[in-house]
Amino acid sequence: MYKGSDTIDPTTVTYSKAELYPGDAVEIRVSARTPTYGGTVYYQYQYTLDGKTWTNLGSKTTSTTATVTIPEGVERFQARVLASDGWGFTSTTYVTGPSLGVSQMKAYGTVAGVVTPLAKGWCIVGGKVRSLSKGYVAVAGVWKKLF
Repeated sequence: MYKGSDTIDPTTVTYSKAELYPGDAVEIRVSARTPTYGGTVYYQYQYTLDGKTWTNLGSKTTSTTATVTIPEGVERFQARVLASDGWGFTSTTYVTGPSLGVSQMKAYGTVAGVVTPLAKGWCIVGGKVRSLSKGYVAVAGVWKKLF
């Protein structure tokens, strides 16, 4: 084991997407730094959906990427990484990526002159009104679920 310190922290934590929606798979990326003493560097990925509670994303790994799926009903996402290596060095702090808002796709309609959020949609099939079980909208060429 070496005495002293080694700089093993990644230089940045970034994400594969700048706009997040529920159901998106987001790749967390670290820009690795070459350690002074060599050896294998491991990363422990964590994420938060409320800015307070951090959840481990699997166990520590040598991969410079990890993927998390944004669940329904969250408004924020942020990831951080703690580095350690095979020589016994561990980061003293996490390297944190930006905090991003999660867009909540909502549909609105006018009911009796009042703008109302839609929880369901309807269409006419064969002259009969039918309820839709799911609603989608295309955002920048990607289908996003409305309900």
